[in-house]
Amino acid sequence: MNDHGLIEFRTAYLRAIARVWREGETSDFARDLTSGVQSKIDQCLSECGFSADCWPNLCVQLVRNGGVQWNPGDTGGWFSPVSKHEALTLRLPLDKAKVLRGVDQRYWAQALAEFYQLFPTPFGPIADPSQSGAKGATHQSLMAYPTKLGDFQSFLELGGVIARAIALAWRQQASGDMSFTNDLTTRAAGALQSWLGYISPWGIDLRVEPAPDGVRWIPPTDDASAGAWACGATREGKSLPLEDHLKNTLTLCLPDRPGKDATVWPIALAAYNNTGPAYPFTCCPA
Repeated sequence: MNDHGLIEFRTAYLRAIARVWREGETSDFARDLTSGVQSKIDQCLSECGFSADCWPNLCVQLVRNGGVQWNPGDTGGWFSPVSKHEALTLRLPLDKAKVLRGVDQRYWAQALAEFYQLFPTPFGPIADPSQSGAKGATHQSLMAYPTKLGDFQSFLELGGVIARAIALAWRQQASGDMSFTNDLTTRAAGALQSWLGYISPWGIDLRVEPAPDGVRWIPPTDDASAGAWACGATREGKSLPLEDHLKNTLTLCLPDRPGKDATVWPIALAAYNNTGPAYPFTCCPA
């Protein structure tokens, strides 16, 4: 993932929204887009210009029950009168008794480093290392509306915080109401702020779930070799690579069509895309 991937997704998602508004919420495209079936969602986004291969460790889910409505007269633009249910769900190897079973403690740091190598961002590896420090244009527009669309650097920062969170979970007891792991899986954003001083910059919920059963780190056979993160499922007698099994989920709410006047739709769509860096995917405030 890099800045290019984020823009590729945003533009494809805008095209998908425009198509749903044009064809209607009962169209085959709209139904497939919000079906919850990953292959159908990926196909819809592919038709709009986004390849799921761009974010190999992320599943995008779209729902229509968020009540995201266009009301420029009363609210100045888009708003959601109810919870939007938009979230980034992270699945992390928190339980050391499972993921580090039988591993010498001297190898735990290597296990963490190799997980971070696979997930330097919540969506998997950076597609092009040269993009890791990319900055957006510095031009500032003097306008009444925010113009920044989000910064890829914020995803790199979260990746580093995730590594710290995993390390703390391994250091502490895995259970108990006062444990970091329990706090993290109960109120992710609050736990990251309380324990690690991290404040989420986005207007979507952060959620954390333990990695599926079977996810584990296999130590190296000698000190010069790398270990391997894998899962319990097998293919031809071999453990599957972790990146084939462990995926995070981005859940977004499809905005309602802004009335019957189609001449308003371009204005509404542009506003939806331009609400500030706190909304890097949808740019719609709650």
